Order: sequence, then C-alpha cells, then structure tokens
Amino acid sequence: MQVAFEWPGTPADSQPLVHASKDSPPALLLAGRGDTTVNPVRNSEALACRLKGAGVPVELQVYDRVSHVTLVAALAGPLRGLAPVLADIERFILKPRG
Repeated sequence: MQVAFEWPGTPADSQPLVHASKDSPPALLLAGRGDTTVNPVRNSEALACRLKGAGVPVELQVYDRVSHVTLVAALAGPLRGLAPVLADIERFILKPRG
C-alpha cells in the first residue's frame, strides 16, 4: 500500500477544511467513529465547526459501528444494518431548504 497523504505532512490545499467558506453549499458529513483512515475528529468534526462558523448549514453524523470502508459499504442492501447511511443521505437530500 502506498500512502498518499501522511498526516501531519498532508498538503494543506488537499484538505476540505481549508476550502470551507460562507460560499460553501449545505453539507452532510458522515464519518465512522472507528475510522483509522480519516480521523473523524480532526477532519469531519473540524470541518463541521468551520462550516457552521461561516454560517453554512451543516449536519454531522458519526456512526459507531462503521469505519472508512464500511460506511460506504453500508449503502448496500445486505449491510444497511451497520448504519443508516442511505436513510440519512436521502433525508438530507429531500430536506426543504429556505
């Protein structure tokens, strides 16, 4: 396996956090609490805080039973019991916006 982004030597411009601004669209951030690929606190929670601070509507959902890979796998029918990822995405997409 080749590491593309090794924290803390990750190029700043590759991080969504540095691109968050008042012009960012509403965001749904999904993360697995056990994610060892992308740190949910350093990445997802920090991005949610930055977006909220910029006045952007943001929802953060951190699931207990999934990792980086199984969060996406939970979209598949046989694995939906791991986390309500598909339902949360559908709810976010269908949510009325002012």
